[in-house]
Amino acid sequence: MNPSASAPNTSGALQPLSGTTRRLAIWLFLLVTLKSIFLGSFVIPPADIPDESGHYAYVKDIAHGNIFPLLGQATIPNDLWMDPVDKRPSPFPRTNYIVQHPPLYYAIAAIPYKIASLITDDRWYHIRATRLVSALCLGLLVVVLFRTMLDMRVDPAKAVLLAMSVAFIPTLTNLSAGITNDVFLALVSAVATRHFIRYLLNHRLQDAYLCALWLTIAGATKMTAWIMIAAMVAILLFELRLPWRRWLLHAPLISLVSVLAPLWWMGRNLYHFGNPFYIGITDSVKAALPHLTVEQFIHADSFFYPILVSFYGLFGFSGYCQTPALSHLCIGARLTHITDYPFLYFALVILVLALAFLWLTVVHGRQLAQPSAPLHPAATLQEWMANLFSNRTLRVVLIVSAAIAGTAAYLWVWPQLHLEEGLREEPFINAILLIPLILGPTALVLAVLSREPSDRLVHYGLLVFVFFGLIFLTQVFKAYVLVAQMRGIQGRYFYPYVPLLLASSALVLEKLRVPPHAYLWAVLGLAVADIYTYAQKVIPFLETVKI
Repeated sequence: MNPSASAPNTSGALQPLSGTTRRLAIWLFLLVTLKSIFLGSFVIPPADIPDESGHYAYVKDIAHGNIFPLLGQATIPNDLWMDPVDKRPSPFPRTNYIVQHPPLYYAIAAIPYKIASLITDDRWYHIRATRLVSALCLGLLVVVLFRTMLDMRVDPAKAVLLAMSVAFIPTLTNLSAGITNDVFLALVSAVATRHFIRYLLNHRLQDAYLCALWLTIAGATKMTAWIMIAAMVAILLFELRLPWRRWLLHAPLISLVSVLAPLWWMGRNLYHFGNPFYIGITDSVKAALPHLTVEQFIHADSFFYPILVSFYGLFGFSGYCQTPALSHLCIGARLTHITDYPFLYFALVILVLALAFLWLTVVHGRQLAQPSAPLHPAATLQEWMANLFSNRTLRVVLIVSAAIAGTAAYLWVWPQLHLEEGLREEPFINAILLIPLILGPTALVLAVLSREPSDRLVHYGLLVFVFFGLIFLTQVFKAYVLVAQMRGIQGRYFYPYVPLLLASSALVLEKLRVPPHAYLWAVLGLAVADIYTYAQKVIPFLETVKI
């Protein structure tokens, strides 16, 4: 089998949408958005989205004229969701740590809040109006993913199923029912990804600039997007198809556009706190484990398992503290995790995709190890690098060395990972989520050597994902050294990187000629798992803490 021969035709001018496709996109938007509105209005209690109190307080600050609340001064009041039930000591008002984030999402969410507050004094409507932004963002996210698949010439039936798959991730649908910047960031990242893919496949300079513009918008939403800016812009410059003089003009301009918002936010942090990356943790904190090694760190506590659990199924936050009838039982945050059959099915889907990536990587490696076509003048840095390594022996050495390095890293890391007693599935989860460690070095080499844009796109999606994962691991390690606890282990931080990884997955499935009914059964399974999760787990849990 030659996977490249069965790849979709991803080149050429973009075709306008047919009337049927437009109607399908509208129905997708309505279906997903209405579901999120229903969850946010009648199922998910106020304050039971992760950090929703901080997010809502940030929105209200902006709506009431405090456009840039300052970290260390902004607070979360004790009457944010309701009037205090008694005069007992309370942890409120407390510092609002959420104002560490750039303000774009909160400025947008302040608009429906302000409109609702002008119409009525009822908090119920204020909260639900503010929650509408996330619901709309999830609906738009599905539409953008659908359009991206069509841009890649994926069959519309497959494109619908791939786009809808994200709407069956329970944590994401839970977030879409609340006040949080995560879903808005996922949407903005998806738009940036769409223009990134369009540039790679069609080389329209306009798409490179639009990608950079949407990346800076992502950077104005959350600092975790800054890593994506670095990775995507580096690839854009690597792929920029221009004469050298024009390249030297446009490369700095594209880079500048992409970092305008991050530079502004870093400058603000530097002015107020003396640290461009300030998030409320000072450098003067004495490290609890100053001599901890990475090997000791990965053996000390679980890392991959809680990431996937919180990526797929994490619910609740405020617990009894926000419930008047149960406030005497207040125990702080109260969460539930989905770790049974729906979660295991999701893990199985991830395994199948990871093995598909692994197989296609092997096939691409074997193809690139064969004698190459005659060289042609390089029009991009990527083509110049491919020509530089045109010698067959050199290509074989690079590919084999990268494969050995990735495999060796996998075999060294996996046995050393911490295993929680009683979690029989944890070794299985660790084994799945470490597969990108095998593929990462080889994907880097193949992205340099490949001459087909769709082949490189497969590897770029994986590379950007792995790049963020390594940065994320580094930050968690630094926090562990400081406080001797796992902090910030949240799978939702990976959502901005899902659109590009999903696009890469679509190409992998197309190149491996996976039939449409396989897509259908896989996504139906995700839909059933999502329904089961809410009916059997989430709603009964939330009823115990409902305001």
